[in-house]
Parts: sequence; C-alpha cells; structure tokens
Amino acid sequence: MSGRKVFLIIDGASDDPIDQLHGKTPLEAAYKPNIDRLAKIGEAGQLWTIPDGLIPGSDVANLMLLGYDPTEFYTGRGPLEAASMNIELCEGDIAFRVNTVSISDDNRMKDYSAGHISTEESRKIIESMKPLVDSLGGMLYPGVQYRHLMRRRDGFEIRTFPPHDFIGTPIAELMPGGVIGEIVNESRKLLINHPVNIRRRENGKNTADALWPWGQGRAVKLPTLRERYEAKGSLISAVDLIRGIGVLAGFRILKVPGITGYFDTNYRGKGEFAVDALKSGDDVVVIHVEATDEAGHEGEIDEKVKAIEAVDKEIVGKLLEEISDLAIAITPDHPTYLKTGKHGSSPVPFLFADTTKPVRGPELYCERTSLVKPIKGSILFDRLMNA
Repeated sequence: MSGRKVFLIIDGASDDPIDQLHGKTPLEAAYKPNIDRLAKIGEAGQLWTIPDGLIPGSDVANLMLLGYDPTEFYTGRGPLEAASMNIELCEGDIAFRVNTVSISDDNRMKDYSAGHISTEESRKIIESMKPLVDSLGGMLYPGVQYRHLMRRRDGFEIRTFPPHDFIGTPIAELMPGGVIGEIVNESRKLLINHPVNIRRRENGKNTADALWPWGQGRAVKLPTLRERYEAKGSLISAVDLIRGIGVLAGFRILKVPGITGYFDTNYRGKGEFAVDALKSGDDVVVIHVEATDEAGHEGEIDEKVKAIEAVDKEIVGKLLEEISDLAIAITPDHPTYLKTGKHGSSPVPFLFADTTKPVRGPELYCERTSLVKPIKGSILFDRLMNA
C-alpha cells in the first residue's frame, strides 16, 4: 500500500429530489467545492449496501461499507453498540439498543430521540429505570443522548421496531411482546412524573416517555484491519454503533471533543484529528458523520444541506490542505429521505479519488452523476485499501 487513505461516510446523505431545492437532491444543492474538486479527478458510481431481506439501517449498511457482508456477520444492532461501550457479552447474552422515545397524547410514536435529550438528562432517566429492568431480568447501561443499551438472556425472538422508522405510527402496532413490551409499558408509568420530564415539559421540550428496546442481537466477531490488510487505522464517530463496529474491526477510536452526532457536531475537530492520525502513521482513517441522517429523519432540508457543506469545508477541505498523497472514498451508507423521515435500501452514490493518480471524472458528486450499475458496497473499502 502507498499513500494515506480516508473513508468518509456521510450517513443518510443520499436522497430524492426536493421541490424546495428546485428539484435537486441535498447532495446536488449543497455548495461543496472540495468534494466536487475530487469528483473531477476521481470516479463516481453506485453502491448497493442493503442485502435483500435485511432492514435498511446504519448497522447493516456500515458493516457492508467496511467490508463485512451483513448476511455473514450481522446478528443485530445491539452487540455492535455494546462493543463501543465496553460491555462484554458472554455466550447466550443478548444486547438490545434502547431509545428514550416520546409518545404523543393519542399514543403514537412521536419522537425517536425524546427531543434529542441531553446525555446528562438521559443518564438520570436510565439510572432511575435500572431497578425496573433489573427486576425484569436485564441490565441497563447509559449511553449518549437517547442511545442506550440493555443486556439480557432472553427476548431474541421477539419482534421489535426501530422507532425512527415509525414516527406517527400507533404504539399498539409497534408494541413488542413478552417481557420487552412489559419494559415499555412499565417505564411509561414511571416516567410520567420524572423530574427530568417535568422540567422538559415546562420548557416546551419533548419528554422521555418510555424506554424502547430494539435491534437485539448476539455477540459477533469480525476479522480485524490488521488481519485483513496488515494495516493500522483509526475511526472517528459520535455514534456508539459505528464506534462499536470500529472496535470489533480493530480500529483505534479517536475521541474528538465536541462531536455530538447532531447538527452542532465539531466538524473541524474531525478533520483535524484525521489529519493528525494520518501524519502520525495511520494507514487509513474512517470518518463518520451522523448529522445528515438526523436531518433526514427530522425533515430538516436546510440542516441536511448545511451538514453536507460543513463536511466539505471542515473535513474534506482540511484533508486536501494538509495531505498531498490522499486516496479518499466518500459515500452515504443508505438514503434517509426528507419526505418520509425514513431510511431506504436504494443504492447510494460513491466517489473514489486518488490525488496522486487523477483521472477524468464528473463535474460534481451527487446521485445524478453516479447512474451506473451498482456494485456491492463491500468492494469500495477494499478498493481504497489497495489503492
């Protein structure tokens, strides 16, 4: 291998044309001179990241992007997040992702994030809910913002639903069976008058109305970066899921101050830490940005465009300024549609460029300039590592 490599995942950035953007997609409408500069000297195409039969989500898609076929390695989202949180799963353990969600007065899924509740607030919620979960045969662990984890020995076969894909759906249609449903119902009773919720209600914010377990799975082992490529690398993400995949894949996880997984994340810090890692001897850095996905779920058109522009300026711009021998792959993991707030399984556009070996590419990077037959998502990372 030669040169320094970056794999940039702009979560959920792919989308459909939007009337408010004059018929353009957010990727097409965003001002992104650095990414488009790379497009002119690189190759664009389409990636297939969601195998048939699997639910379109960041767990499945990011495994695929980092070279792990989900049909072989995916057991559920929970164990991937457990790895990030240093929660050891023993044989027979099942890990669930747990959201703090808001439920409307007419008993519909209102908000998958409880108004993007702060980590400080949600930790108080989780600590108060531990006795309930413990009494029902599980262990509850606090995470970041609305993202938490439960470990237990049962419930693997119970059908659960990712709350971000069912906003507006009656809770009765989504309610898990058995003990998992009991956790949801009992947590609702206990959280009505929780001090955190009282304050949030007074301030006009969405409240954490229930614990919502989903994405359960058993422990998984991944071949590491060193085993696959005899390489070392780092990963940057604010999201436990992505960090967990990184841990299992043998990446060093870089703790960048101020990264939040939301619109206020520290884009510049991600660019600076990536540059430092590459200059310090890393072969590859994976950078994951969550804000575009959050904007899609919330239907925030302007925020999605602004997030793409921030990635271009603060991350890609910094890389191009500091690293002369850069091979970079840029891709969403899946579409997140502003019109519906849901993930999709359609192919996503990718860009691959090597600044030391320019080719003639398209004028800009977006869905319309990548209309070729899709390739399997796991190929892109391998292409980058062998550049």
